[in-house]
Amino acid sequence: GYIFRRGYPDYALEKQLMNHVKTPVIFNRYIEIEDIINEFDFIIAATSNSIIAKKLDVWRDTFVTHARIATILGKFNPGEIIMWINREYAKNGFCYLVPKTDKEACLALVVNGITSYELDYYWKKFLFTENIQYYISETIDTEHDCGFVQPRQKDSILFTGNAAGLTDDLVGCGSLNAIESGMLAARAIIYGKDYNTLTMPIFKDVEKLHEFRKAANTMDNSKTDKLIGALSMPVIKNTIYNNPFFRFSHVSKTVKLYNSFIRSRRGQAE
Repeated sequence: GYIFRRGYPDYALEKQLMNHVKTPVIFNRYIEIEDIINEFDFIIAATSNSIIAKKLDVWRDTFVTHARIATILGKFNPGEIIMWINREYAKNGFCYLVPKTDKEACLALVVNGITSYELDYYWKKFLFTENIQYYISETIDTEHDCGFVQPRQKDSILFTGNAAGLTDDLVGCGSLNAIESGMLAARAIIYGKDYNTLTMPIFKDVEKLHEFRKAANTMDNSKTDKLIGALSMPVIKNTIYNNPFFRFSHVSKTVKLYNSFIRSRRGQAE
């Protein structure tokens, strides 16, 4: 995989993209969709949240979380990402450490099924359990929801990125999907293509990863440890990382069968 630098440096993903934008960009202006919907032939919603899609009743939640994102200082390997999965402080979510430089990193806790008031408890439990002792220079709390948007074009409004539900709810990756959906939105407008059809392959990939999310939600810490241990075995590891044709989506049908089996067992128990 690849680590994309985000934020303020000139080589960050956003800055590289912004260097190619020639049209005016207006910052710090809040706009209601109702105020502009009759002024333009098309509107691209790239708000990174579900507000507009929910207003138009095209959004369905799949994984709703609260997150605390901290900037930490210390010594880091810029080519290494660390991830923690533990029900006690992340529930069905996860934590990760992504270095920005060899001296600065992003430390994040993502927890589902809690309120914003409970986030502080889980954050402290995470820091204590994993003995995190880095200096924390700042923290930002946010709510993040993943979901499915159907259709991804509603009348003259085209949804892109996370506003279109194109962030996977397994580990929250969505940057490349956002870029691609933005390109497809432009193509749909310029060439009169059907945007829902153009974005269907991306949606299908996100839908397949959702099966992994549903399976992960059924596992306790013990099962998760066994799964990670199995994935670390040399034969399986080589199959995943050294096979250029391997995609996690290829095994989604097997995971879907597992989810159906779990649902049937729960139905029988009830």
